[in-house]
Amino acid sequence: MEKDGNHGVSAKTRFFSIVALLCALLYLPQAGAARIEVIKDQIEIDTRAQLFYWVDGARTDLIAEDTDRYRGSIHALQEAGVDEFELGSWTEYHYTNPMTYNGIEYVVPGMSPGPHLGADRNSRATVEYYFDRINPSIELIYEISGWSYNQDPYLDAVSGYYDWWSEGSIKLDWTFQVTGEDASLDVWSRIFDFFPDVYSEFSLYDLTLGSHVSGGISGGGSWYDNRLRGSYDLQEGHTYALSSYSHVGSDGQDPDPDAIVNLYFNNADIVYVAEPSSLSLMLLGMVGMVWSAVRQQRLGAGHSPS
Repeated sequence: MEKDGNHGVSAKTRFFSIVALLCALLYLPQAGAARIEVIKDQIEIDTRAQLFYWVDGARTDLIAEDTDRYRGSIHALQEAGVDEFELGSWTEYHYTNPMTYNGIEYVVPGMSPGPHLGADRNSRATVEYYFDRINPSIELIYEISGWSYNQDPYLDAVSGYYDWWSEGSIKLDWTFQVTGEDASLDVWSRIFDFFPDVYSEFSLYDLTLGSHVSGGISGGGSWYDNRLRGSYDLQEGHTYALSSYSHVGSDGQDPDPDAIVNLYFNNADIVYVAEPSSLSLMLLGMVGMVWSAVRQQRLGAGHSPS
């Protein structure tokens, strides 16, 4: 009996030692550069490109449209081996010669039979991320481009032309904790924000203190230059919620108002960790496996072979 009792104490000791070791491995701070431990990683991208007829001073028909969207995370893109993610809507309109519009046939003499490319329009969003650098960064880019080609027979007859509309948005939401030591975040951008359909915002909220982080926003440079929009101090041991959103819209009368947002994490390594609930489930699962093994060992030791 004494032997079994000693065996039980030894098994319990091993059990709690293993549990303590697992906890230490999960929460052990890392030396060196600060760690940006990403807990929540969500990105939403939408793009749309449309082509219209413009007749007698107004849009009439929507003749072509393309839309696209992405809902996911940068981490998922990394896991899939994607170094640069691009999402785009590209719409084209083709016509024939002759062509029929509203029951009437239109023809351009001397023009070869169709199909012919009338116009196209592009709406493209790109996400680039460089996490293997000393100062890792994320670049959020939205671009618009479009071209007009030959008037189709109908537009040629009514002195009309093509018009377009392109729009897109990029939204990034991160929740992360800073460990190891302090770090900082610089936010640069090139936003044509004096156009009516261009909008952007950035916020950083300290969940530990329950307050927004002031970035000391500075200007300088012309409207098309990259500008330092804010520099934010990140304190070790604090958890932050980061949100970046930009929306761009442009029609045929506007130039191409691109939008670029760059996030630079200084003196930091970016790593992904499970959410606290997931960590708890993992820990409980490992504890359960260890306890099961210990219990089976004790049962085996308490029964001598017959």
